[in-house]
Amino acid sequence: MSAMGIRHLTPALRPSASDSQLDGQTVVVDGPSMVYHVFNIWSQKNPHHTFSYTGLGEATDKWLDRLGRKVTLAKIYFDAYLPPSKQPVRIERMAKESATWSSYYWANSTRMPPPTSPRVPWPSFLVPATIEHLFSLPQYAALIELVPGEADGYCAAFASGDCTIITSDSDLLVHHPLDDATRVVFLRDIGDASVKTVKNFYPGRIAERLGILEQGGICRLAYEMSQNSKATLRQHLHRIKNGTAPKSHSDYATFQNQYRVLDLNKPTKFPPDILERLYLLDPRVSEFLLSCTLGDGDRVSMYLPFIPDCPVRTSAWKSSENVRGLTYGLAADAFDTGKKIVVEYRRLQSTSSHGRLLDILPPENVAGELLRILKALSLQTSLLSAAPGAGAATEIDGRPYIWDLFCVYSDYASAISMDQTPISYTLLNKAAITSADPVDASSWDLVHFAAQCQAVYYSLRMVKQILTILSETGHETPGLCRELMLFLQDLPPLKHMASPAELAGSMSKWNGQDVLSSMSALFGPQDFSNVEDIANRDPKSERMVKQKKKKKNKQKPQSSAPANSLMGNPFAALAQ
Repeated sequence: MSAMGIRHLTPALRPSASDSQLDGQTVVVDGPSMVYHVFNIWSQKNPHHTFSYTGLGEATDKWLDRLGRKVTLAKIYFDAYLPPSKQPVRIERMAKESATWSSYYWANSTRMPPPTSPRVPWPSFLVPATIEHLFSLPQYAALIELVPGEADGYCAAFASGDCTIITSDSDLLVHHPLDDATRVVFLRDIGDASVKTVKNFYPGRIAERLGILEQGGICRLAYEMSQNSKATLRQHLHRIKNGTAPKSHSDYATFQNQYRVLDLNKPTKFPPDILERLYLLDPRVSEFLLSCTLGDGDRVSMYLPFIPDCPVRTSAWKSSENVRGLTYGLAADAFDTGKKIVVEYRRLQSTSSHGRLLDILPPENVAGELLRILKALSLQTSLLSAAPGAGAATEIDGRPYIWDLFCVYSDYASAISMDQTPISYTLLNKAAITSADPVDASSWDLVHFAAQCQAVYYSLRMVKQILTILSETGHETPGLCRELMLFLQDLPPLKHMASPAELAGSMSKWNGQDVLSSMSALFGPQDFSNVEDIANRDPKSERMVKQKKKKKNKQKPQSSAPANSLMGNPFAALAQ
């Protein structure tokens, strides 16, 4: 994942950077940039190894340890809220991820290639998993701060005087006014943190050297480059030095505003008691919660992490929709700012996608949803306690067995509501009939079920975090919340989030027939023999049908239906 920034700015200014020793510097680190940088290093060093969050955590420890031997680590910032102005960039990225993954699927529709394939997307929870890991280490916990804005802005504000900002984001060159002694060092120059000499970018000195310090400095140059990425540095400098006005004064003023150095002592628009506890939340969850505290309309956005699922099936996030609905209802009721609709961004068909609209549960319905989830968990606990050799606390690969069973439950509940066959039923029933290993780790059924399990785990994590912070800040919650929290105390950390291969290994340890029997106890006897299983469709035929329908739709007059209408795109339903 490339950092948000100004295209071509860093390469253009690289010749003006100076070489110096990294040793002895005081540094502030752009947290998200660091995470993706360490992941890249890990991937390059382990091209034939399956990714694990535990492995990433250990790699991050080693990287920070090597860096800490040379420099004084002052702060590691992570963004806990991004402004609405970033929405177009975020949607563009999500649509690109979805399109890339869809193309990957169509090229490998019969079976999933090995997880070491270079086109396998980023793991979905890199940043929150790393934050969770670093908070567990005393030497780093005190350095980490989640902030109600972009991490780069806080890095710039913190780095006054003789301080170095470590990042991958060229935006750090644009923030103004930076102290003349403040420098920016890019992670690509630091590598695995074993280097001694690095390129130092001093924005003020570079602007003076280029002769544009009095004409707006690097900020003005960055604006010109954002308006015309094809022009050369020489052409941009000529335009600025000749006193040519910006193409649009209002646009330039808006651009400048994005990069004004923050006053860290100035109060923000968010409740102080929430800001003091952002460390309890993952960045996406904190962003949602902070948005709920604002009285800026009846809608609030939730940007869910991209999970690589099977593109011809309904989004993996669908099966855990009710769990997240509980989260949204609790948060909206606690702050009472008139939020009625959550716009979830999951798998996006295009940049014009409007997201999935979910009505926020009113307070009178929250208790009912709590009761439904508690009933399922309680019955599963009873069934597990009665099973020989397996109790509710039994762990499989670091995860209490009850949570794997809850993933199966969520799969059943969602599939039955859509008149589909649960994927877990297909996988486990096949194993029961053939007496073989439950699943092929490279099957797309398994890939999608693993994605659903990740979505369920993360949705439960959202509930747990919201309940924790509401309790910490004195907000009243329904009495049943305490019972749910007793269950959620055993929810495993993100490092135990199972990949498809890991889930296949775990399922081989399940008693498949007992799991199927427990689902019958929860849902009653189900006959899936007459229910069409989307997995049995021929993917290539499905694609041809899609293309023919698209061609036919192009020949029809354009309707006024919204961009996410199911009529205009036969696969749009799958994005929901």
